[in-house]
Amino acid sequence: DGGADGGADGGADGGADGDGGGSASLWAFPLPRTASEQQVASAILSVFVALFVLIPFSFVPAAFIVPPVREREDGAHELQLVSGASAVALWLAHWTFDALAYALVEGATLGVFCAFGRAEFTGSARNFAGTAALFAAFGLAAIPLAALLSRGFRSHSAAQLGIVAIFFATGFTLVVVDFVLAAIASTARVNRVVLQVGIYPLFPAYCLGHGLFRMSIRGVLAQLAPALAPGSGGAGPGARAPSPAAVTPCAFAGGSSSS
Repeated sequence: DGGADGGADGGADGGADGDGGGSASLWAFPLPRTASEQQVASAILSVFVALFVLIPFSFVPAAFIVPPVREREDGAHELQLVSGASAVALWLAHWTFDALAYALVEGATLGVFCAFGRAEFTGSARNFAGTAALFAAFGLAAIPLAALLSRGFRSHSAAQLGIVAIFFATGFTLVVVDFVLAAIASTARVNRVVLQVGIYPLFPAYCLGHGLFRMSIRGVLAQLAPALAPGSGGAGPGARAPSPAAVTPCAFAGGSSSS
């Protein structure tokens, strides 16, 4: 036993300490993405940015209708009118405060876009102005609409939850429904001719998401022109990028919704 143990220990130590052992190392370096692949990936990310921005902006109009509903709930609105305050002055005061508060929200949103380098939204003066105008138009349409809808609520908490649900359903949900209907051949025409023209534009939240999506794909359309233009066989000297209005998210998966 002693001899066996000594031989085993000696052999193991010798093999471990000796120079007979070998090692192997492997390095993997994937090929860098082409400019076209980088633009496609950025465009797909921008689509998700445009979608998920609609979620917090569903809460923005709901925050502005709490004070007027609470005033009606507590009787403060009637007390102010009885005391001689003008109804026009009261509503102008509410809307002036709402406009200033929304301007801070819009400025913070644009600042986040700039901080994270979203060039499709704030990369140039033209993109920045377009994004700012889009958010400003949403505020001008959404806040009065929320005030109008709040007339149907008696409780400020119910009004806030109800407005959030309405703007989420007509924003995030409606944009997703638009994408799905545009991807189905049997519903694409009805969605494009009827719903996108006469139904969807009635809702400010949908218009915000739709506008952000169109802005997110403007920068990539030039390089994707051969893939997005039906019947084009490749990029040529005179190749023209399709209009953003003719492009759906399905195009990034390999073709346009009309193909």
